[in-house]
Amino acid sequence: MLSKVLDFTNKRINSTLGQIGQHLNESDKYPHVKQTHIEELKAFIGLLYFRGLYCLNNHKTNILFSERFGIPVFGACMSRQRFEFLMAHICFDEIASRPERWQHDRFAAIRYFFEDCNKNFAKALVPEDYLSL
Repeated sequence: MLSKVLDFTNKRINSTLGQIGQHLNESDKYPHVKQTHIEELKAFIGLLYFRGLYCLNNHKTNILFSERFGIPVFGACMSRQRFEFLMAHICFDEIASRPERWQHDRFAAIRYFFEDCNKNFAKALVPEDYLSL
């Protein structure tokens, strides 16, 4: 499941790199603009989970990564610019075919991810006879 998210995200990042490629070569102002890998994706998801755990979803990223007010684990994992870049480029489906799928499926943007999650949940939970929802 993560490998699909990684592939889709890297395709989206490559699209951005193609659009701004000439500016990246001119200076080293943008070290955070590059493809991601599986370990970094896991760290990113962990930071998102950590953000929710501490009820910091409504806080801006400059507060989360602040040396004075932020939680040290955020700055220890990655830079604020890299976190924001990944947040802007995370992708759960094939963007090229999304408009076609969107006409028939309004859940197209995360359909693959949602179906994989449901399959994994079904493996983990075996309902008994007296289950109530």
